[in-house]
Amino acid sequence: MYQPSKAYASFSDHAKCIPTNREEYDKLVLPTSQKSLKPTTTSREIQVTAIGEIVQPPDRCRLVVQVSSVKDNVQDVKNSITRRTEYIIQTLRNHGIKDNEIEVHKNLRRLDSAFQFDVEIQAVFSDLNKSQSVANLLVEKLDDTVTVCPIQYFHAASTLANIRQQASMLAISNCKQKAQDMARFVYLTIGKPLRISEDEWKEWEGVGDPSEGPTSTDSIHQKLQHATYNVSCKVSVSFELKPKVKTKSAK
Repeated sequence: MYQPSKAYASFSDHAKCIPTNREEYDKLVLPTSQKSLKPTTTSREIQVTAIGEIVQPPDRCRLVVQVSSVKDNVQDVKNSITRRTEYIIQTLRNHGIKDNEIEVHKNLRRLDSAFQFDVEIQAVFSDLNKSQSVANLLVEKLDDTVTVCPIQYFHAASTLANIRQQASMLAISNCKQKAQDMARFVYLTIGKPLRISEDEWKEWEGVGDPSEGPTSTDSIHQKLQHATYNVSCKVSVSFELKPKVKTKSAK
């Protein structure tokens, strides 16, 4: 993937003008006694700077469902919550969610002479559309003792590590492409990289104006935009410059 990038070049052999053909180039950079194209002893290099940027929408989401009940008898409140909890967990399983992707937290407490039992169920989805379908189904099938919270969008840790690496590799790839283009313009070719340095690294969430943060009234599309992750890496690379090797045409 090639992206436009800023580039700066410097040569240790300073020429008064850019050669317009190969013969002029030979006169400019090769000793007069040298008839064949061989590298000179004077080192030549080109340094370029480029940016690699990766934009990654969220690939995970978390559905949180809260169940709460208050009753005078402790067994009654447990039975009431248990039925709803089992229905929610079974619904998640029916939609392909594994047990290790489900967390259940329970809290029983006294309220004067009554008992309050609260259960929170969290499930992680890799299919964002499926999470919304499950949320809609639970809202439709269960009563007001069940609260389906707004879906939370985020990235898997492995995804973040991957896009950080991609940004670095893209910046270096852009540097190489730019160096090749510039070297070709002056009848040279690039050799091995001599130095690589990271000049700038940035990470941020959101698309568009960063001052417009998430709100409770955001649409699903807006929530996805706010959860989008951006990584930008700026690097500088110095490459060895070498003369192009002439190939003899077959007679």
